[in-house]
Amino acid sequence: MYTLGSTIHHETITADMMRVVVVDIRNATARVPVPTEDVQTVGQALGNFILWPLRLSRAIVKKVEAQGQEDMNESLQQQLQSPQHIILEQLGVLAVKISLSPIELEMPPEVTNRKSSLSFFICQRDIFEILSGTDMLCISVLQLWLLYLHRLTIEKKNDHIYGFIDPVAIQGVGNKGEEVQNYLLEAFVNGKKQVYLAPYLQQGHWQLLLILPQQFLVVLLCSLHKKPHTLAIKNTLILVVEAYSRLQGTHILSRKKLQFIAPTIFDDTSPMEQHVIKDVREQWAAFLLTICK
Repeated sequence: MYTLGSTIHHETITADMMRVVVVDIRNATARVPVPTEDVQTVGQALGNFILWPLRLSRAIVKKVEAQGQEDMNESLQQQLQSPQHIILEQLGVLAVKISLSPIELEMPPEVTNRKSSLSFFICQRDIFEILSGTDMLCISVLQLWLLYLHRLTIEKKNDHIYGFIDPVAIQGVGNKGEEVQNYLLEAFVNGKKQVYLAPYLQQGHWQLLLILPQQFLVVLLCSLHKKPHTLAIKNTLILVVEAYSRLQGTHILSRKKLQFIAPTIFDDTSPMEQHVIKDVREQWAAFLLTICK
């Protein structure tokens, strides 16, 4: 609920109404309670403020009477005033503001070992994905997360250990095999990191590859328990690590066959626990809000 004026879509907000913003849709064809010329269905309301009858809302803040005045329950008040709640609320407001103007961000070349800085965009839909906490994330959301992790490694003084691979540059769609090989090889040679984190999209599912070229090892982390032999990028990684070892002067007798492992670290294929997802959402949101100031 927001207090941003007395009208919305040319309609006056009366005492029995409130202003809400739609961030998640379950039935796009459902009619909104108070249709206007601009918005008649829930599907048309995504990212927009709409009128909503108070009688159709569910109270999330419980009020109690105290000395003739309504005071908010203390524990709930503290929750609403918590930094986490404020961060997600600010993110929701930002989503509304950028409905037609995506945020352009710059990815410095040292983050993902590219030859030059690259621009990427955070749009309204990306923010809604974070706010919902249940949608599949688009690639720009992960690019921002890599930028956050890069800065975090610098703060923790372990940026000499961890490197990051641009998920755009290793996708099969839009990239030639030779281009992917050249990018990965240059990343390993120039980055000189011990471990590279590579978000990898395959068949509509995000996986995380931990690539340790100096140890001839690739670790596949997949919540669906996919096996390494299913990786479309497997042969490319084998060729790149072999080329990298030659460039490093590794004797042919010391070269190992690239090993792929997929440790079972997920008990099941259900989503992560809500408090874990919430923590990641808040860190992502706080970082975006910080760099957008």
